[in-house]
Amino acid sequence: MRMAHPLENHPVFERPADENVRIWRYIDLAKYLDLLETKQLYFARADLLGDPFEGSLPRQNSEWRTKQGEEVARKLISHGGRDPELRTWMRTKLLSDREWTFINCWHVNQHESAAMWRLYPAQAIAVRSTYARLRACLPGAPGKPPLVYVGLVRYLDYEADAFEEGNTYWPFIHKRKSFEHEKELRALHHDETGDLEVWNGTLRKGPPGVRVDVDLEHLIERIFVAPQSPAWLYELVRKVSDRYGLGKPVEQSALDAPAMF
Repeated sequence: MRMAHPLENHPVFERPADENVRIWRYIDLAKYLDLLETKQLYFARADLLGDPFEGSLPRQNSEWRTKQGEEVARKLISHGGRDPELRTWMRTKLLSDREWTFINCWHVNQHESAAMWRLYPAQAIAVRSTYARLRACLPGAPGKPPLVYVGLVRYLDYEADAFEEGNTYWPFIHKRKSFEHEKELRALHHDETGDLEVWNGTLRKGPPGVRVDVDLEHLIERIFVAPQSPAWLYELVRKVSDRYGLGKPVEQSALDAPAMF
């Protein structure tokens, strides 16, 4: 019987129905070489991922939080207390979370994605794995930092929809519907140093990214080189992979293979 990973039942992080579903990490050649050299996955800081909505709130959640802040302030003032500017504090906490949350992104698909290839240069690489392999490679048991969660991204209309409240992670597992084609699975680490920064009022930013050790032999199933890439790139990726002792097949993407009529 398979032993459940300690973090599999976290309410925020939805795992795929099929744990052996294929996942893909589309990266450029430099990042692939970095992966081989370091044997680490790079988790980028949330506010540096390129989406200004990363870690933000849908309109309904923002309005709800404003009302909650106003209600708490009224109660404190009515009992002789001082308005703690709770709304300001909540917004500061949300912005700080973006600067202390680190994310590693994967694409869920049984097959290669032409749409995802188009987002990357011709000299791109796709690393294929599965949810189960990724989850097994990442730390997460209590007392074994860094704590890393893995879950499917959920896509919302940020003008009309809302997500649940009550957990720091909810804003980081949702994205706008405009990104639905990404079919994203994300691994996420939140550094609690940021929480202390908010309480202390210092508000330093976290590092641009963090690295997490992984077993590449277990993580990687197969490596694909971008369609339309030159033959030398395929040969380079194959030779470099062998040089680093990664015994995994390297293939040229067949998306641009000649059609048959």
